[in-house]
Amino acid sequence: MSKSNKYGYSGVDIPTQAFKSNVGKFDPAEINELVADNKWTQYGQLELIQTQTASSDSAIVFSNLGDYDVHLLTWSDLQLSQDGQAIQLRVSTDGGSSYVSSGYDWMYDYYDCSGSAWEYASSNNSNMEIQRFNGNQARENTNGFLWLYNALNSTKYTFSHSHPAYLSEHGRLAHYSGGATYPVAAQVSAIKFMPQNGNFTTAQGISLYGLKEY
Repeated sequence: MSKSNKYGYSGVDIPTQAFKSNVGKFDPAEINELVADNKWTQYGQLELIQTQTASSDSAIVFSNLGDYDVHLLTWSDLQLSQDGQAIQLRVSTDGGSSYVSSGYDWMYDYYDCSGSAWEYASSNNSNMEIQRFNGNQARENTNGFLWLYNALNSTKYTFSHSHPAYLSEHGRLAHYSGGATYPVAAQVSAIKFMPQNGNFTTAQGISLYGLKEY
């Protein structure tokens, strides 16, 4: 059977072939070709923007946010130099020349394996808080992720929602879950991921992804 065009076969109900119109039968080579040409329908795939590591860094900056409505920030095996410090996020609206240090709102629930549970909230704060009670002893590391919404949209507020799991400064398994916002309609062009005080001493990887949407 002869091919009718680059992406499909004749006689299998494929009058045209374009993105979101993957109708009919395709062999693996053709699917790979469509994926490579960005014409195969794939909803919600994550695309890596950048991965960084940490070694005595006061902050990790991502100045390239790509072209996405939704971002995912992940961190693995991250440790702080000072005990009991929070991890924070700030946004920039000028390409990273400066970072907003006021006006953030956030609220979180803290749980640990001893059964302790607390709620924390703040308005007009200097940062988006992501987690607190971080430890700096051996294996008191944190792993987690944060979803960031509307960062590139100049007519909407930027929101975040984070879920870290870690060993706290008390040596207990802890979870800090909640959301934050920069309640200003502005386009965010860079983000800064940082400890409250001190440095990130080690990190296996801190990665920023974009969620592909159509």
